[in-house]
Amino acid sequence: MKTLLVISGGVEAADVARRAREMGLNVVVSDRDPGAPGFAVAHHKLMADVYSAEDTARAAEEFHRTVRPIDGVICADADAPLSQVRSGTGTREGLMNGPVHAAVTAQGAILVLESANNRIQAFDIGGNPVPLFANGAYFVPLHDGPTGGAYLDVAVEYSGYIFVLSYSGSGGSYVYRLDIYTPEGEWLSRTTGINADKLAVNYWRDLFTLNYEPLRLPNGTIPNRTEPSVSHWIPSTP
Repeated sequence: MKTLLVISGGVEAADVARRAREMGLNVVVSDRDPGAPGFAVAHHKLMADVYSAEDTARAAEEFHRTVRPIDGVICADADAPLSQVRSGTGTREGLMNGPVHAAVTAQGAILVLESANNRIQAFDIGGNPVPLFANGAYFVPLHDGPTGGAYLDVAVEYSGYIFVLSYSGSGGSYVYRLDIYTPEGEWLSRTTGINADKLAVNYWRDLFTLNYEPLRLPNGTIPNRTEPSVSHWIPSTP
């Protein structure tokens, strides 16, 4: 049986140790806290400070020499934050209704597209609303909702222009739309006919879309194994 050393015995390391045991490995967990959760699922425990490379190396070397050889080492992030709820349902700043897509600006703000509120709201990395838009607004309304359709994606380029992909209509007659908003949140323009599901935008505002249409063979036929196509678009911007 192979032996795996898991450095850190926190809650995140306990999941690593548990999975390693399920894989049939002999698990050694290292931590300075006698009550570390990872110890409960380990075959062996090492008392060593995970923040001290020398202390951990000394304990691992002694175990390797006197107990059994260590075949591999993995380090679980002892300081990884746990996910937390930062919002609720509503319409005022900080609350959301129908969040479906998100994008991160070059300055680190998180833009969340809310389908039910028909708006884009800005947050910081701590989940707090940010007055990013014109006149200190935390959110901006979208130009018009996709009647009978849905929002597909949102992206933001380096200087803050926002690109929203959506479709509207009914089966067989959908209209795919790309709306562009200024960094202040003002609606700028719309381009139709972009039949795509996802998009990404680069520094020069070129768009790359993942399309519904499959790649075709050189003779125009569809192969037995289909692959999605990718297109390069250059939308109209000022």
